[in-house]
Amino acid sequence: MACRAAVPPDMSVDTWIGDWNNNRYRAAEMSYAHLRLGRTLATGAERTHAPLIFGETGASGPGLALLMGLMRTGTTLISVSGGTGGHAKSALTMSVPGI
Repeated sequence: MACRAAVPPDMSVDTWIGDWNNNRYRAAEMSYAHLRLGRTLATGAERTHAPLIFGETGASGPGLALLMGLMRTGTTLISVSGGTGGHAKSALTMSVPGI
């Protein structure tokens, strides 16, 4: 629900940065969010899972995702789950204009 609320219906997302890290619960959440986002994900949208690149980042995960988003142009969706066993979720979109 957080991803759907963060993406307006008329927005097209080029990149999705998430925190899926081979955890079965998070993988299921990402799959459900992907289905709910539907056409708001651009054709060929890139999906990046920060923990698979950097390992478990703990509380710095959202900040790292923001930094990764700032290094790209276009519209990025960032989604973050709570810690192990947590039910908190958040999402935001950011747009970085091309140079």
